[in-house]
Amino acid sequence: MIFKDHAFAREHPQEALKNSAGSLWRDYRGGTWLDPASKASWAYVVDVARRAADIGFDEINLDYVRFPTDGAISSIRYPAWDGKKPKTEIIAAFFVYFNTELKKTHPRTRTSLDIFGYTFLASSGLNIGQRVEDAAGTFDIIAPMVYPSHYSAGNFGLANPAAHPYTVVKKTLESGFAKLPADFSKQRVRPWLQAFDMGAIYDARMLQEQIRALAEFGITEYYLWNPRNIYDRYESALKR
Repeated sequence: MIFKDHAFAREHPQEALKNSAGSLWRDYRGGTWLDPASKASWAYVVDVARRAADIGFDEINLDYVRFPTDGAISSIRYPAWDGKKPKTEIIAAFFVYFNTELKKTHPRTRTSLDIFGYTFLASSGLNIGQRVEDAAGTFDIIAPMVYPSHYSAGNFGLANPAAHPYTVVKKTLESGFAKLPADFSKQRVRPWLQAFDMGAIYDARMLQEQIRALAEFGITEYYLWNPRNIYDRYESALKR
């Protein structure tokens, strides 16, 4: 996790988000965050990525490249961000910095980014700074988290999006690709698929429906997410 980083925040509190009392700010799960605008934090992320590439990792995947979404957001005190520059500009600048700096020393190392599925639907930045348009111009692989359970009632005209995995994944990708350049390769998208029960029972058939939607765009690579790391029930879907 990039900007949600307990260790660096504890060791370098001057780069971390604070509350009004001057203590480390914490989200609802007790997590501490770095200021996404902190250049020292940016350099730290690149340093860690270079170390990973040095020992043989051929791809570096980033998650939590965003402003926080939960907790007492209004109480946050930012050491670097002035509160005026748009969050989208902060995050987009980090995208460029990270990829440019890492590729200087490790040009063959691929980079991938976990990003909210909603970024394929809206270009507002979602108040966290993420835009798929910015990510697509910098990262080798874009990994949207298209978990149907995480969509709101009414999205795509569905009362319960979680019960319609094929439709949700297909329409999300359609919307995203419509926002990107015509020459953008769809194979650069490697989605995170839902492999956990939320909003509906997610058995092998429900996973297969998500995979079927990807196939319509020629996408054959994807991630699965189960918070308990239990994937046995999906084996039959993966063998098809």
